[in-house]
Amino acid sequence: FSPASGVVGTAITLFGSNFSPFLAENIVTFNGTPATVLSATDSFLTVEVPPQATTGTISVTTSGGQSASVVSFIPRYTTSVTLAGTGAGSVNSVPVGIACTVGTCSGEFDYNTALELIQSASSGSQFDGWSGDCTGTGPCTLSTTADWTVSAVFSIQPNVRIGALTYFGTAQAAFDAVQNGEVILARAMILPGSDPVYDRPGVSSTFAGGYADFTEPLTQSDYTTIVGSLTINRGELVVDQVIVN
Repeated sequence: FSPASGVVGTAITLFGSNFSPFLAENIVTFNGTPATVLSATDSFLTVEVPPQATTGTISVTTSGGQSASVVSFIPRYTTSVTLAGTGAGSVNSVPVGIACTVGTCSGEFDYNTALELIQSASSGSQFDGWSGDCTGTGPCTLSTTADWTVSAVFSIQPNVRIGALTYFGTAQAAFDAVQNGEVILARAMILPGSDPVYDRPGVSSTFAGGYADFTEPLTQSDYTTIVGSLTINRGELVVDQVIVN
């Protein structure tokens, strides 16, 4: 038969002799799971990988008897991963097959593969958990005995704020969004990321650090630390209680 593996719905060609040209007279199973015969001649059968197929031989039964393949067919199942939420991150699989940094990604794996999905939050984001066929915040481990759909949810860390409700995970993200006359507030912490660049022609704003949290009334009690350098290319930025380390 050919190909030697495939996902559910893949057309597989069986080579042999004494098949029936009438579809219904050829009974084909994949390791015991009945399959649909798509076309038939005396020496060729085209069949479809059935749902819930497992690894094993392909068997053909006709009025003349029964025969099975010498080697096993290996079904493959698809795992799809969607990155969701307001933040950013990535999901990679072990074994390799999925490397997702945006949107929805998928990979095909042999039946009964022990699959692990590994998440990594981007700077300024945090991992909030899995949904779909994995849940919680721990490791996502699956056995590829079916098609699986998983979402990895990331959110922005509320480290920096512009106005009352707009939060950012890094200074760079806030610099890129700030408008003329606005004040950027930062928590008293070492901000994720490094070497932010303020490049906002015609925009004058303030970057004020040292806030314990963003609970009203706001209290500026400490310092915010920027890792690396802080570069102001264009525009005007007033910096208050920020350490550049």
